Amino acid sequence: MQSVLIPTPEVSLPVVSAAASDELPPSTCDNANTVQEVTVTEIKPTLTLEQSLIEKAKVLHAKITQLNSEYTTLITQIQALQAVRDVQAGQVLSALHNKKEVQGTVLGAEDTPKGFAIKLLVGSGFNAEVITIKADAVLKVVS
Repeated sequence: MQSVLIPTPEVSLPVVSAAASDELPPSTCDNANTVQEVTVTEIKPTLTLEQSLIEKAKVLHAKITQLNSEYTTLITQIQALQAVRDVQAGQVLSALHNKKEVQGTVLGAEDTPKGFAIKLLVGSGFNAEVITIKADAVLKVVS
């Protein structure tokens, strides 16, 4: 998939300033010459058509980047699952089991209601054990 790059030029917005006489209404002082509290709201300039299109393009570019990343991750996961589905008895796999990396020989693999499962013979001799792992636990097919 090809990434789409959208140019995002820097746009500086004009600063809107009001004259001192415009900032405070004439009733800010009472007869005792005390200043009353006045709330001044910031005036937000309206965006031109070009500026609004640039902002929209920036938002769309961010969405495209995020979706492209998700797409790439999904394709990688699909390819890994397809490679694992092709494993056969006798092949050696490296996988995660109980948060540890193990290497074992495939005894069998099949689809179950809970997903694709693989039986591995891990270890050798008296300490050998048979474990069941899910397809997403496979790190790589060694041989």
